[in-house]
Amino acid sequence: MDEHSSGTCDEATQNGSIIVDSGSDHFNTEQENNDDYQECQPIEMIHTVATTTISKDEEALMKIAQQLEKLGLEKQSQAITDVIEAQLGPKIVSPLEEGSLEAPVNMLVRGLSLSRGTALVYDESMMLHTAAGNHPECPGRILEIWRELTIRGLVQQCIWLKGRRASLEELQAVHTASLTETLIELKGSCQEDLINVARRYNSVFLNSHSVDCALLAAGCVLRVVEQVMSGSTSNGACVVRPPGHHAEAARCMGFCLLNSVAIAASLAQTQLGAQRVLVLDWDVHHGNGTQEIFQSNPNVLFISIHRYEEGSFYPGVPEGAGQYSGSGAGTGFTVNVAWDRMEEEERRLGDADYKLAMEQIVMPIAREFNPTLVLVSAGFDAMEGDPLGGCEVSSRGFAHMTQLLRTLADGKVVLCLEGGYNIEATARGFADCVEVLLGKEMPAWEDEGEPCSAGLRAVKETRIKHASHWGVLVQNTNEDFVV
Repeated sequence: MDEHSSGTCDEATQNGSIIVDSGSDHFNTEQENNDDYQECQPIEMIHTVATTTISKDEEALMKIAQQLEKLGLEKQSQAITDVIEAQLGPKIVSPLEEGSLEAPVNMLVRGLSLSRGTALVYDESMMLHTAAGNHPECPGRILEIWRELTIRGLVQQCIWLKGRRASLEELQAVHTASLTETLIELKGSCQEDLINVARRYNSVFLNSHSVDCALLAAGCVLRVVEQVMSGSTSNGACVVRPPGHHAEAARCMGFCLLNSVAIAASLAQTQLGAQRVLVLDWDVHHGNGTQEIFQSNPNVLFISIHRYEEGSFYPGVPEGAGQYSGSGAGTGFTVNVAWDRMEEEERRLGDADYKLAMEQIVMPIAREFNPTLVLVSAGFDAMEGDPLGGCEVSSRGFAHMTQLLRTLADGKVVLCLEGGYNIEATARGFADCVEVLLGKEMPAWEDEGEPCSAGLRAVKETRIKHASHWGVLVQNTNEDFVV
């Protein structure tokens, strides 16, 4: 994961737009009431927007633009000033202040219950987490997703929630005090100190905004899960960064500082009434952090579909192999569909292979587990054209996977962005999944071709390994396994 992309991030943000809550200063990292990163910001709901009015709060937009320019992100900064000065490019939706004459009929007023629908959370402040150079985990990832959602009219159809920062207590539901305190203490550190701390970890970068962005990412996911578990919304989607699924209990790694999905899964169980949580990680990289945190927990079923390549593909930990099944009371509740080396003449893993994994492994086990909540570590780096993934799954394939998951947990499904480094492909994939959450029915999942031998081999090995834990897998585990 130390590879660099080929400039796609800069290209996609040249004409981008940004969404600003005109009544909020939550992007101001210098605000006094957040000095210790422990106090959550007030939780307020933002209405769904039925118009495409551009925010009049130019000062708020300019603050973000100036911050990005200071960080050397001139193109992203210019995209914002273009919106302010010329109102060019696709129109953007923006929150309107409560009581505004322009407010649409379906505005959500604080204190009123939400109608069931799809919750959506995003905070432009998370763009301020940046690395030097052309790093694949760039701010343009979430900006392009939001732009795609806006252009398609999906933001207007969702229940748009204002995010918040996770508290120290919430972080420590899964992370050690040592790690969380180390990160909290980075506030105000000079860049040299931040670089030195980042060097302690594998594939991590830090700037003065990074910890705050990670707190926002975790808090945003919690915000959506709270709404879904309360029954206020049916499902949800989280446009967040930095990603989190590689972050283990005691260490950051793989572009990840805090494990947002793991934090949400833990608190959903202990505070929100989710007796059983399914975490499906479809990022092309193994979700080692989430697995490590829950490997002995029988109430969290962790399933990861990822490239393993006999341990040569990042993160390459032995526990990412298909033979691993958890530990202690959690034995059987870790399931890895680990793609190993393909034949040289074969095509890359694609929709047919992921369809096979979903139908033969994920859905049968998930139905037997009967989750109360489904969380998806939704990385889109297995999509065709991703500079790091090396697979060719289509956005339609991910939409089909989302539709299958909606049949579980009374539809309580929350998607959380993880990886995905071809930002245009990632935006398409994320938006297609949101359409399904909103109720779009996908046609029958067929005509995807045949799985490759690597796909068949991985699914067969996983079934054989886990047949002793899941009765539904007993069939088709012999040498004559066929699709």
